[in-house]
Amino acid sequence: MTTQLLFGEIFTILQTSEDQKWLEIHIYHDNYVGWIDILQCTFVSETYFKKYVKAIPYHKIVLNFIGKVMENYDYQQILIAQGTIIPFMQSHKDAFDEDFKIGKHSYSYCGLRFYYGLEKKTKKFLRDEIGGNAIEYLGTPYLWGGRTVFGIDCSGLIQQVYRSVGYFLPRDAYQQAEEGKLVKFDAKKQGDLAFFIRENKIIHVGIVLEDNKIIHARGQVRVDTLTETGILDENTNEYSHYLAFLKRIL
Repeated sequence: MTTQLLFGEIFTILQTSEDQKWLEIHIYHDNYVGWIDILQCTFVSETYFKKYVKAIPYHKIVLNFIGKVMENYDYQQILIAQGTIIPFMQSHKDAFDEDFKIGKHSYSYCGLRFYYGLEKKTKKFLRDEIGGNAIEYLGTPYLWGGRTVFGIDCSGLIQQVYRSVGYFLPRDAYQQAEEGKLVKFDAKKQGDLAFFIRENKIIHVGIVLEDNKIIHARGQVRVDTLTETGILDENTNEYSHYLAFLKRIL
């Protein structure tokens, strides 16, 4: 597995397998390419796709760690994770109102917290939100390609936490390392990203917290000490990763 798609994310189809069971797709939000089961997606029209792209700043992003939406036609509940995009959300009137649509499918939601992309918030507020949202993932098991509380990798953690405050970052650590501006170690702030190197390649990333701490996915999402050398494992008192540089996204 290279990555995961979340409910509400869109893609284009590159090809279909000979047995018509698999699709090779191009994911819109981070340009990733991979294969998915044809039974685990909903087809939409080109018109809907274009409207979705144009309205991206207006879609809502789920802040709940785990939530549910209900498909109105068959009353099936669907689990969704933090970072899920809810497109074209309408006002909520009752439990079975058509709150939003994906293609021809209508869905309802209940009790979800959202980030609205056009909200005006200070950078300090967003940095505090990043720290708090990242802490919610503590204990999540490491999963290569994962992007949810059921399993996540280092760059997936960064991508999801930043999306929760309206920033869409690339998928992999080496790609994320090209974003933002360089920050000196003594000038770091909560919410900055720390990148780590091995054999001249960026191989790990974490989110800077206060008091020289870092939250990252290694075995599980955990908090360790960050020094100018790298990540000091709280349990072994040895360095697990060596620091390349720090970046500030906001």
